[in-house]
Amino acid sequence: MEVGRGQSTGLLAVVVMASITSFNSNSVGGSSTIPDVSFVYEMTKFPSYTNAFYLPEKNRINFKWDKDGRKSSRGLVCADEASANVSVPITGELAHNIPGSLSVTVSREQELRLKLENATSMGFVWWQKEPVVRDETWYKATVTEDKILKIPFSQLNGSGLYSIASTKSDPVKTFGTFTVIVRECPEHKYGTGCSEWCPDCMYGGECSAGEGECVCPPGLSGNRCQTKCEGNKIGKNCNIDIEGKGTQICLPAPFGCQCAPGYMGLRCETDTTRLSPSHPTYNYHLCFQIVLKAFGVQVAFRSAPIAKKVALESQDYAVKARKQIVLEVIIRFDVFSDLGLPRLRKPPGVSDIKHDQVTVTFEYWYENDADGELPQGTLLGNYIVVYWVQGDPESARNISSSNNKIHLTGLIGKTNYTAKVLVEVINGVKKCYEDGEKRGRVHSVDFATTCPDTPPTVNDVRTTKKTPTSLTIEWEEVPYLTRCHLEYIIEIFSRASTPIEKQHLQAGRSTVTQLTPFTNYTYRVSTKNTVTGKVSSTGRFEARTNPT
Repeated sequence: MEVGRGQSTGLLAVVVMASITSFNSNSVGGSSTIPDVSFVYEMTKFPSYTNAFYLPEKNRINFKWDKDGRKSSRGLVCADEASANVSVPITGELAHNIPGSLSVTVSREQELRLKLENATSMGFVWWQKEPVVRDETWYKATVTEDKILKIPFSQLNGSGLYSIASTKSDPVKTFGTFTVIVRECPEHKYGTGCSEWCPDCMYGGECSAGEGECVCPPGLSGNRCQTKCEGNKIGKNCNIDIEGKGTQICLPAPFGCQCAPGYMGLRCETDTTRLSPSHPTYNYHLCFQIVLKAFGVQVAFRSAPIAKKVALESQDYAVKARKQIVLEVIIRFDVFSDLGLPRLRKPPGVSDIKHDQVTVTFEYWYENDADGELPQGTLLGNYIVVYWVQGDPESARNISSSNNKIHLTGLIGKTNYTAKVLVEVINGVKKCYEDGEKRGRVHSVDFATTCPDTPPTVNDVRTTKKTPTSLTIEWEEVPYLTRCHLEYIIEIFSRASTPIEKQHLQAGRSTVTQLTPFTNYTYRVSTKNTVTGKVSSTGRFEARTNPT
């Protein structure tokens, strides 16, 4: 083994010449080419002395830093003969900006977003890929009010260690350092030419860009990271015991390094084992009941806020009545599944887009080709297309069908929409689905409607006010009028059909004045495309001014 440290950068490089394939070959069914666990090491002893563990333990590595390197070192890099590098970040206690996680995975063309546990209040930081060279360019990155670091993908310089600083002249001991892992494919895609869609890697699992296999967080296993390992076990088959072998785990790309299960903190030194849940929490849309049991009476709710309100009111009643209350909260799952309810792996497609309609197509759900599973005793129901105007969740509508081709009508021209397809599960009289807001991923698709080929007809034209010398006319406004270069034209005619006034408007209301009392008039409201000059065809309406 060769160990070296650059004097100017403080970046420790540990090059492991021994092959680690004997450890990395653990796989599911013997077909996986993705390593199981890269190594486990003790972070709390940094930066003086530490142990790194390649399992089996004969591959254990010991290394030590000299005194001068303790304050300036910010990471170590381990590599096997195939140069499968594992970059391990080190953030010192004097860091001004502390990354919320040791590693962040970014898919191709995806913006880097990383929560900072501690950040300066300037709204930005300076960053550079390691090893930091003072005379090279630093980049300025935004830090949002909720302490999210944002770096455009175009500025990233591949996978590796990155450091952040408050100013370009900060001493290196105040740097915050984290690992960036760049997936070779766009988000949710993998395979040759990135043409395949990733499975839903749950609970923080990452999809390998090469094989499409889920690399699970430490302590979870299964082909979708849906199973929790017992005790201190990790690995794809939960067959690696990390008891006493360190509190930080580095997994193969695209996952990176993070604290071992039950640990957190800058150096993974805080033991939170007692606070860790025994199993991830499950939530399904309309597939569970919250039962409150008090005073010997049970009441079931399907809304958590309502159940909470009733529980508080029951407690208030008991206090006022000077009675003891034993309030028992029971959550009953009508439908349960480790892999979640059925979900489509691919987003829907859209075609035949017009100003007021679109066709949504998708693949039927099959258990082996999509995400989730059909729980025992349930039936597959319809497919539900949910669609809404972007930025306006209150505009959401849905349509249900057993077909995989659904037409959406009544849309607004030149408007941005989002649509997603849900798979309905029938459990007796109940209908359930995962909507993507809780646990299971549900893909959506964005699309924009077009402008109409011909100017639209104006609807609901009416006279709303009359005087001896004026008429007020109103109509239903076209919501995309200005976006499609349209305007309203209102024309007033005398009884002899002689045009007496013409107005060009942007609003759905007009008052015509200087008319003759107690006289019949006709009027017409149309739309005109100001670019092409086309005018909509419309009929005339009659109105009479009031007598004097």
